[in-house]
Parts: sequence; C-alpha cells; structure tokens
Amino acid sequence: MRLMDILQGVQPSLGCTEPAAIALAAALAREAAGGAVKKVTVLCDANVFKNALHVNIPGLEGVKGASMATGLGALAGDPQLRLEIFSQATLEDVAAAKELANRGLIDVSIGERERAGLYIEALVETDQGWGRAIIEDTHTNVTAVEANGQPRPLPDWVETGDKGGAKGGEAILKEMTLGEIVELAENMTAEEMAYLLKGARMNEAAGREGLAKKAGLGIGATLAELVKEGLLADDLASQAEVLAAAAVDARMSGMRVPVMTSGYSGNQGIAATIPVATVARGLEAGEEELAKSVATSHLITAYIKAYVGNLSALCGACVAGGIGAAAGIVRLLGGGTAEIERVIDIMAGNLAGVICDGAKLGCALKVGTAASVAVKSAMLAMRGVQMPEGEGIVGGTAESTVRNLGLLANPGMVQTDAQILQIMLKEV
Repeated sequence: MRLMDILQGVQPSLGCTEPAAIALAAALAREAAGGAVKKVTVLCDANVFKNALHVNIPGLEGVKGASMATGLGALAGDPQLRLEIFSQATLEDVAAAKELANRGLIDVSIGERERAGLYIEALVETDQGWGRAIIEDTHTNVTAVEANGQPRPLPDWVETGDKGGAKGGEAILKEMTLGEIVELAENMTAEEMAYLLKGARMNEAAGREGLAKKAGLGIGATLAELVKEGLLADDLASQAEVLAAAAVDARMSGMRVPVMTSGYSGNQGIAATIPVATVARGLEAGEEELAKSVATSHLITAYIKAYVGNLSALCGACVAGGIGAAAGIVRLLGGGTAEIERVIDIMAGNLAGVICDGAKLGCALKVGTAASVAVKSAMLAMRGVQMPEGEGIVGGTAESTVRNLGLLANPGMVQTDAQILQIMLKEV
C-alpha cells in the first residue's frame, strides 16, 4: 500500500476542520436537493459540536461557530473544496447565513447515537425538495448522500482516497508493529515526498504569517519577543514553540492561511510538522531526510489516533501530533525504532493528561508546548532516557503505551469529555 493511502488524514485545510466538515455536509445536502435553501438542520456528535462551538471561520472577521458554518456551507459551499470549503466565502454569504440563523432556520444540535466516533448529518430543505448527507469516522468520509429519500452518488473524491476513513488507511497501522510503521517512511514515491514537503512548508508559512500579524492571542509573537530580549533561550525547542504557536495563532484567529492537517486536524498537523522542520533546519538536513522524518511524524500521529480516536477529551496536538513530531525528530537525529519507542513513552509520560476543551485561540499555547516538549524529548531519548514500565500509563512496550492512551481516552475520559462540554455551554 502506498504511504498516502494510509495517511488519508494529511490534507490541506482552511480554518478549524470541525466547522469545515459541518459545512461540507451541508453543502453536499444542498447540492443534492438543488434550489434555494429554506432550512438547514445538522446533527453531530458531541466532539464535533465542542470544536465548532466558539472557533473563528477563516477570512470573515468576527464570524464564528457551528451555526454560521452550517449556513455558509448550505448557501455557498463547494463540496469539491473539502476542508478548504470556506476559501470562497464572502461577506454577502455571511449576511445571508445570518438572516437564516436569525429567522431560526438553522439548527445545529448533538445527535443521540449509540456508536462512538465522528458523525455529522445535514438535512437541507429547499424550494425543490430536500437533501441529506452523512459524514462518519473522519472529516471527509462521506457515507451517504440523498435527494428526497433517493440515494445519490458519493463525491468522486471519496472513491479516490477518503472512502473507508478510519476503517481504511490509518486503521491498518493497528495491525503493524512499530518497526514496520517506521519502515513505511523509508519507502515513498517522489510525488509523496514532494507532497509532505509542501505540507511542512505550508505550515511554516502559516507560522510566519502569525508572527508578522501578531495574530490571535499573539502567543508566538510574544514568545519571539522574549527570545529576542534574551529572557528565553534561542534554541531549537524555543524556535519550534514560537513558530508552531504562531501558526495556530493565525488559523484559530480566522486568518485565511491554509495548513496541512495530520489526522484531519490542522493543529495536529502544525504540531506534527513544524518541530521536525525546525530541527531539520538547525541540523542543515537535506530535503529527503526532512521528508522521511515528516512522514515518520505523520505515521506515528496516525497510529496514535487509530487508538485514541479522531476526536476525544485528549488534546490531539499533544498526545498525537506532538508524539509524532518527537518520533520524526528522533529520526533526524539518527535514531531508529528503539529510540522512537523511548520517545513515545517519554512524551506519553509528560503530556498524556492534556485535555481538549474545544478549538479556540488558546490552542496556540498547547501546540507550542507540544512542539517544545517534542524537541526536548527526542534529545532525551537519544541520550538513552527510558521511562520504565508501570510509570503511570507507560507500558512494557511503546505499542502498549499507545494502547493505554486509547483506553485513557475511551472509556477513561468519556465522562470528562461530557463535563468539558457542559462547562463550555455554560460559558456561551
């Protein structure tokens, strides 16, 4: 199997991927129905709802939240854009979506479902009938499109890469040893190498934009000032933290900057790539070495997400993207499977408890932390530091540690996840 058949969650995105997925479902439903939109209803799982609740929509200052994402998708979304669906949204589209919302014609709620996992169901009523679309497991895995109760063909891009979602691509990693997963990064096509390098550069560019504009909370830019003043060290860990935080500052504030996701998450993608690219630059590593190390990062991120789940109470940027980055850095430093096993345990022992309390400006803090810790942890692993079995959730092997992370997320933190959402809803 080709590398990118496994890494289906590495895709370009614009803005937070949960509201984008909601907009995608609404756009597919409207396209199926045809005509002028009269009403839109979306049911989604609690984690999609949590991440879409407060986050800004890119390129539209002050526009945020699940209802606006739904309206923009239904009224003006092009499904072919997938997770970049907001790239063509205009102020006129915003006005039309606000009118629908103000008239009570947009309804987004948490659906009651027995099966866990990502779920979005959009129903769009128009003057020509109604359309329905369902996305399951991953952000672009469309499983059904209907028009007036009749099945419609799925988008062509589902058949050419996204179909199967978590049941395809990334789930295959659960059947492999860590050594086999690491080896996948050593055998990729020139096209795949170019794609991964493009993604790393895209994410670094987002960081530079965040620094230049002092976007969002200005976490990256402020850290950069502290480094310049000599109050923080100008080392690889700080450099990775600054640029990663600034990239999240940019995308979470609503700047129209694209990023490459990892595990269908832009913040995970930033955490998985920027630290690796930063260390590669410091080591003056070649592009092939960088591409293989970025591939290692994405693979370990995907491997962890296969156990933890696409969305959970755990911060994916820390427990997946951050661990992936640490593994990629280990590879850059000359380490192999043994050192990657050590760094997985070190990172899990450090960042396993970081929660996800929704997509927001403050994610820059967590991603910056993950980036800095990834650099330091990789160096610790290369110096022979080893977390012993039984140190908290650390298992006897890196594979068992990853399985323990999965258990921590589900069933361990299911009630925590529900409580996080209740707290957030009280703050609205």
